Amino acid sequence: MPIASIRDLPLDVREEISDEKYMAVDEELYGQFQLNGAQIAVYGQAFVDILLGQRKTTELLELLSRMPDANRVDVRGLALAMALRRLWPVSYYLKDLEILIRRLGGRVPEEKPQPRAAAAEEVAEVLFGTARDILQAYHAYTEYYLTKKPMRMTDGRLKAPTATNWLQDYLHVMGAEGANSLKRSQYIAKIGAAQRLNDAEKQNLLNFLASYEDGVPMYWSVVEGQYLVIEFQRESRGSEADVAAKSTHTVADLSDRYRAVQEEYARLLDEKKSALSLEVNDNVRKFADILWESLGLEETDRALTAIALLIDRHVWIDTLRSDQRFKGIVARYIDVKYGVEAKTFWKGDITGVVGLVLLWRIMLVDKLLMDEDRAAIIADYFTKQLGEKTSPMYLDLASGKFLFRDIAYKDRVLSIV
Repeated sequence: MPIASIRDLPLDVREEISDEKYMAVDEELYGQFQLNGAQIAVYGQAFVDILLGQRKTTELLELLSRMPDANRVDVRGLALAMALRRLWPVSYYLKDLEILIRRLGGRVPEEKPQPRAAAAEEVAEVLFGTARDILQAYHAYTEYYLTKKPMRMTDGRLKAPTATNWLQDYLHVMGAEGANSLKRSQYIAKIGAAQRLNDAEKQNLLNFLASYEDGVPMYWSVVEGQYLVIEFQRESRGSEADVAAKSTHTVADLSDRYRAVQEEYARLLDEKKSALSLEVNDNVRKFADILWESLGLEETDRALTAIALLIDRHVWIDTLRSDQRFKGIVARYIDVKYGVEAKTFWKGDITGVVGLVLLWRIMLVDKLLMDEDRAAIIADYFTKQLGEKTSPMYLDLASGKFLFRDIAYKDRVLSIV
């Protein structure tokens, strides 16, 4: 929803756009593209309109094309430079900026900025108390982040994942009355901005909400200078040998979790297949379009259901061979991660082991923002459905996680490590 003034922007966004080093970028672009006063005015208005949500991010090129004597300016180059250097620092707030960069022929930066955190107060290393008491006694904690992923609101905008913002969203969505664990679990699992979180983030948010609503005292600590970790029971910090022993998980436990995740998704997909087939009148060709759209909208269940149907109809491999969209995202990933040479000598096959491992990672982790452990297990499930013998994952006993197999580039060849 559009807002009226720069003053109404979130504090972290206002601080970012007014930072001297980013404001200096404007001056550099004015000189680089030789903009005159009237053209600078159009540049500035486009910047403000997009920030306030009065125009879509993807309309930047159109807005800049309206500047006087636009035919004398490399408008496309200016739009790309502005997107990468001026808008990218607040990409966590703007919607569809990645789409704009790709349309302009640019490469989306691999690392996405996160909202700024408030300056820390002098507090003890670990605090113990209820959420209400802690937040009242230490104001800085209200602006620390509970999750690493920003909050995606219903209108598509992103908000800083601070304790205050999460609490406000929870109370707005679920109401302040009738606090109970079921209500909190429903919020985490099905409703609002929490659906995109990984398991650790969900548990941290659940601990916070339980401490706030039920008055449960918990241990509070700050990691990486900006993230709140809230624990019901504080783990003792033993010797290195103790830590190593605790980090080594039994194969039996991990195998149980592996089977549980695959069975969970097998049931889920079976439930959703018929509805999705009915939606497109069982038109097999439309499943690929649904998958592509769902990747862009981060609709995990819908995307996974589309993949399952493509595999069931025995057209998954043919789709990957013929649909250039999926080959394109793998090519861009190779270009960014391994370099131009690797992309040049890559044969473009995304149906082999290397191509599929990269595609699974891109779709499930990068696009759908799934935790890698769960994503790897699901990719392995689909691989079995395809009848492939080589799994895209491996088990790391030290961390107790299933991870995607590593890909290395050497002697002009991409291969499984």
